Amino acid sequence: KEIAIVPARKGSKRLKNKNILKINGQSLFEITLNLVTQRFHHTWFNSDCDEYLNKVKNDKVICYKRKDNLGSDKTSTEEVILDWINENKFNDDDLIYLFQPTSVFRNMNFLDAFIDKARNLKKNTSLISVSRLKKISKINNNHLESVSYNFGDRSQDVVNSSFVKENGLGYAFHVSTIKDFGLFGKFSIPFISDELCFDIDIDTENDFLITKTIIENGI
Repeated sequence: KEIAIVPARKGSKRLKNKNILKINGQSLFEITLNLVTQRFHHTWFNSDCDEYLNKVKNDKVICYKRKDNLGSDKTSTEEVILDWINENKFNDDDLIYLFQPTSVFRNMNFLDAFIDKARNLKKNTSLISVSRLKKISKINNNHLESVSYNFGDRSQDVVNSSFVKENGLGYAFHVSTIKDFGLFGKFSIPFISDELCFDIDIDTENDFLITKTIIENGI
């Protein structure tokens, strides 16, 4: 089976209850669930919070209440997924897709392409959506040092594309992979997502306001 999971815990610290903040009348997790259920017959919503679970109105979604000890900010995503897998006895061959509700700029084109590539995954690998980074610098002893380019280079002239960052839009792996190697497998394959705003993962109020403004104004 192909199974999608959208995890959302209540206790976010930097932006309180960020997973139920609304854009165009929908909470962040509703935006993700409503998109994902258009492609998956098995979609799960995983949360430590009854309030969140009771807000799910999509009858295509299966709700799972995680254990109380898996709701802290020290709990890893891997622990949450393994608990859910073990409690529901999924098969080792099942292909799991994880979509973060705080990354809302995914669309159907992204989803179809991501699913298509995930179906070719080997059992010890995972697929991770990433955005490319071009002009990277670092601060060393209060001085700026270039890492991926030379100061003065134009962005369009920077050809090094080996630097990327996870954008939270999608993860895929087999059940056997996370059991044997962990969430990211023995090898992780990048799925490049360079479209406008795809790299925004809502973690602060500023992230949310930018996202809300872009979406609600149709920018």
